[in-house]
Amino acid sequence: GVHKARCYMLLDLGTRQEEWNGEISHKEKVLVSWELPERLKENNEPETISKWYTKSTYEGANIVKDLVSWRGKPFTEAEQKKFVLDNIVGKPCLINVTHQKTGKAKVSAVMGIPSGTKIAEQMMTTMLFDLKEYQNGNTEKFNALPEWCRKEILKCEELQNIEEDSHEANVPDDDENEVPF
Repeated sequence: GVHKARCYMLLDLGTRQEEWNGEISHKEKVLVSWELPERLKENNEPETISKWYTKSTYEGANIVKDLVSWRGKPFTEAEQKKFVLDNIVGKPCLINVTHQKTGKAKVSAVMGIPSGTKIAEQMMTTMLFDLKEYQNGNTEKFNALPEWCRKEILKCEELQNIEEDSHEANVPDDDENEVPF
């Protein structure tokens, strides 16, 4: 069904090897996660759901389709060049969740919030992870991620043979973004 949601997590998962129809490719992946503030678990935290995307600006890419649906309009060429994916974190939306034959929930659509629709403030801690920051020695954000996220990140091609604790933590720089979502 359709649920009010808010993006709270965006993780750069690095490059992954994929096989499709017998062809092997290497694609950059990101994980986007949303909280569902009207669906609370027993501990009063919102339920969450995530979707893996190939990091692409190709018009037919799933991430672009979902962003266009979320924004309610296509990107102009200028907007696309200036767009920073981090801008989606903290933004509300509606998501359609469907269940596969296995019973697993899946985000099948991301849509904008209709004008006048109220959505609760973000409850989950914002999580932004940039693989390049980690490669440059900033382990603070990586170490704050849930274990399952760290394990997925460590599977990327860029970090093969690197230990989880091989870098010293540095204080991250705060980057302000001027490109509106």
